[in-house]
This record gives sequence, C-alpha cells and structure tokens, in this order.
Amino acid sequence: PISSFSLSSEDYLKDAGTFFRIRMDATDSSSALFRSARIYQELLSFHNKFKNAEAYGDIDLNRIQFVYTFSAAEKKDSLYVSALENVMRIFGNGPIADEAGFLLADWHSANASRPGASAKDLLRKAVSICEAVSARGDSTAGRANCLALKETLTRKDIRFLAEKINLPKEPFRILVSYKNTEKIHFRIITLQQNDAPQLREAHQEQEAFWRWWAQQPPLRAWTTSLPQGNDMKEHKVEVKAEGLPIGTYLILASIDSTFTTEGNVLALQLIHISSIGWIQSGNDLYIVDRLNGMPKANATVTLFEEAFRYETG
Repeated sequence: PISSFSLSSEDYLKDAGTFFRIRMDATDSSSALFRSARIYQELLSFHNKFKNAEAYGDIDLNRIQFVYTFSAAEKKDSLYVSALENVMRIFGNGPIADEAGFLLADWHSANASRPGASAKDLLRKAVSICEAVSARGDSTAGRANCLALKETLTRKDIRFLAEKINLPKEPFRILVSYKNTEKIHFRIITLQQNDAPQLREAHQEQEAFWRWWAQQPPLRAWTTSLPQGNDMKEHKVEVKAEGLPIGTYLILASIDSTFTTEGNVLALQLIHISSIGWIQSGNDLYIVDRLNGMPKANATVTLFEEAFRYETG
C-alpha cells in the first residue's frame, strides 16, 4: 500500500481512555497491525462502558505490551514506563497492579544490558519494584513473577574453568564467572586412584557428593577477592593458581568460606599436572614433551576403552 499503517503516534502508549478514542485511518485496512489495534480499542471501549475494571485493566496491559512491541515512536521506552506506572497508580493493589509492577521491573532488568545504560541503577530499580509488589502479600501471578525475577537478579553464582592439563610447578590460570559475590574460596585436593567413583557426574546432583568433597583435607587453600561483586551482573576474571607437582587434583570452589552445602554455591573441576603431551594422527599417537614439543624417549602408552554394560549400567 502507498500509506501503510503504523503505531507512530505517542498517543497509542498513553492511558486507555486516550487510546480507545484515537481515530485510526489506514489505506490498508487489512493490515494485521491496524486490525489488532482496532480490536483493542473496541474491547477497552466495551469494558469501560460496563465498568468491568479487572477485564479493562487486563486488556489494557495487553494493549500496552502490544503497542510497545510494534511502536515506531521515538520515545516509546519512556512512554511504556509511564503507561505501566499509570496502571499501577489507578489499580493500587491487586492482580492488575501487580502484573504492571512485574512488567515494569522486567523492563528495567532487560534494559540493563543496553549499551550506555546504567546497569547497576536499572537492576536496583527492578529489585526495588519487585520488593514493593512482593510486600503486598496477595497471591497473584504478578507477585509470583516478581519473586522469581528478584531471585534471579539477586542469586549468587560462581563457575570456573581451568586448563585440564597444566605444567608441573608452573602457575596456571583459572577463569572465574561470578555474580553477586565479592570473594571466591578455593581448595585443591590431591586425588587418589580410588577417588574416581566419587567423581561420577550422576552423583553431582546429590548433596552427599558435595559434602564428601568439602570434607576432604586440601593440599592448598586460598581466597580471591572479586571486583564489582554486588551489582547483580555476571562478570568474568582470570585468577592465578600457584604451580603443583605432577599428579591429579580436584579444584573445589565455594562462595562460603566454610564450604557448607547449605545455602551455598559450590563448583569443582578435575585437572592433571603433567609434562607429557600427545599428538594423534589417525591411528598414530606421538608422545611429546608438553613444554617444547620434543618427542619423549622410551615412552610406554597404556590404552583404556570405556564400555557400557546394560546389566549394570
């Protein structure tokens, strides 16, 4: 069409009364966008006439989200925020106000990742809104969503990754990913051959698995401070680990210095300290010095094959 319909006017994101009184004209009256906007107008006008406040509010929230998604207005973000705040003022307490509060908090959370945004302020505002909605105590979908969003934003988390094989007695790096914590505590545990069954992934969902490893005496333990630890964003930083003798080790990390399994986050990784490297080409295996790449003289290789037995699992 020569003049296609668009939601370019700021009035589309104003209060419901302004919206359903807008005179909409479109050259292309078959436009899905035009027809959807007209349906919202008719629904809001109908429920306004019969004073059905809850249905009116529910439709208006859907209208606000619809217009925001497809709006071509330059200031659509500030208009969206104002529209949601207006719904919260009108409805005060209850499911409509709570849902508007959640949508507002979710907008602040989602926009924290935009370039140039003040992420810390936006995330704090999201949590503040969620706390206000949650404090009302009513069992509504908006309150449940706010509780879930707040838990996601404020949850503490750590993960880390080290090279699987490192050189003997040489410092190595650990890449730490973290959120909402200012410190990470490490322990390095020397592994014995009979420890292998304790490392099966199937056990890692069990609290006893983590408790068992937390009770093992560490060869080494240290604490590292983490920058920007409480801004509700995920960060990554590389930390230094001192060199270890040849052997196999478990790195265990914790947010809590006691390595408790209650209300804490734990992470682990198996590493090897070795000067041996290998290069495989087809069926040929070359054993080399891990540092300089030179062949290892008189190397003996033992091959293991892992097989699954259905009768034992």
